[in-house]
Parts: sequence; structure tokens; C-alpha cells
Amino acid sequence: KAFKVPFLTFVVAFMVMCSGLSSASAAARAFSGDYLGEFTDAVPPTLIAILFILALAAINLRGVAESVKANVVLTLVEVSGLAVILAIGAYAVFSGEGEPSRLTQIETGGTGYALLTGV
Repeated sequence: KAFKVPFLTFVVAFMVMCSGLSSASAAARAFSGDYLGEFTDAVPPTLIAILFILALAAINLRGVAESVKANVVLTLVEVSGLAVILAIGAYAVFSGEGEPSRLTQIETGGTGYALLTGV
């Protein structure tokens, strides 16, 4: 109905669904492997990723109100983490330990592979 061409509408909806599924799985793997992996090696990352997806599904099945509350909490966690990073940077600059002239310098030892592939 959106584009008045049923096939085009199907293709766009299918791509949006695929995008949502791939981003959810990427978030689950990142949470289980990168973030939680720093604290424990006892539980396999795949199991943690599955449990993470099931927990998010349970919140969504419970209702929109709970989903909104969970989204607000996770947003506050993210904003507080960014605020801590900004505070540390501001302290370093204003105490004289930081070097603002290096803000535009990005030195990496890589070959540009990550930039080209998006890894």
C-alpha cells in the first residue's frame, strides 16, 4: 500500500525486517562477546547472545509500556557513559594534562582494511 506497487512494498518491508534482524543479532553478539566477555569466560558467547535476544523479546511481549521503560533506562545508561567520557576529557584538557592540538590527529597502525570493509 505504501508505494501503490505491491511487489515494491513487499521488497521494502522485507529489507526493513532483514535490517532489524541483523542489527539485533549484531547487538546480541557484541553484548555477549565484547562487553560481557570482559567479565567472564565461563559462559559461551552464543548462549549469552540467545539469552539476550530472549530477554528483549520477553520485554517486548510484555507490553509497549515496559518496552518504553527499558528503552529509557538503556538510553540513560548510554548517556551517562558518554557523560563520563566527556567529563574525563574536559578534566584532562582543563587541568593542563590534555593536548587539544591532537584532536585532529588519528594515528592507526592499520592498513585501511577496517575502513574499507566496515569492520
